[in-house]
Amino acid sequence: RRISEQLRVVEAALNEDNLPDAVAILQNLQRDYPNNPNWQALWLKGHMKQAQASTERGRLALPNRDFDRARTEFEEAQAAYQAVLNVFPAHPLAEPGRNEAAALHEVATFCLQAQRDLSTRHWEGAREALQAAQEKLVAASNVRNTRFKDISAALQAFQAEVQTTIDEVRQARTRLTEGEQKLKDHEPDRAEADFRQGLDVLQARDNDLQQRLANGLREADRVQ
Repeated sequence: RRISEQLRVVEAALNEDNLPDAVAILQNLQRDYPNNPNWQALWLKGHMKQAQASTERGRLALPNRDFDRARTEFEEAQAAYQAVLNVFPAHPLAEPGRNEAAALHEVATFCLQAQRDLSTRHWEGAREALQAAQEKLVAASNVRNTRFKDISAALQAFQAEVQTTIDEVRQARTRLTEGEQKLKDHEPDRAEADFRQGLDVLQARDNDLQQRLANGLREADRVQ
């Protein structure tokens, strides 16, 4: 097929937002006609459109805590911006876009780590990962002076949830320690109060700690 026909197909695909097909044809044109300038404008249009669309989808996925999806979208955005730079090294929007997508990818990566830490009750690890995510969000904001209000608000809410969990687990552990000591001191009534307070605070956030508090409560009831 002649290059003019292929360019018409690319143009039609871009007009229909069929980016995968457009980019696939453009990549073939780059390989087959490396010195032909006719495909370069469409290369720029197609990859910039792909980069911006992927970045936007990633930005929507982050506040919804779909961190795997966000990471994938930002990876694709980086690749698309890099494709622009491969042909247009001095393009004024491609490098900042790539750097912004890279920073947002790190935000999503740290948030995903926090999510995994929470699932394994590694509370402090989750807190540290979210702090790192916050720092990367600042870095992303500084690239093009973009305020990611929705992502920032969601990240702050996530951090607040984790801190609340840390505080509650800490309180429950304190109640457990004090309750166990009061049992040793033959004060089952006061021990029972500590164990109940620990269970009330914990709200099923730590199964092992919850079981120990419940065991202490049963022991306090038994020896009264």
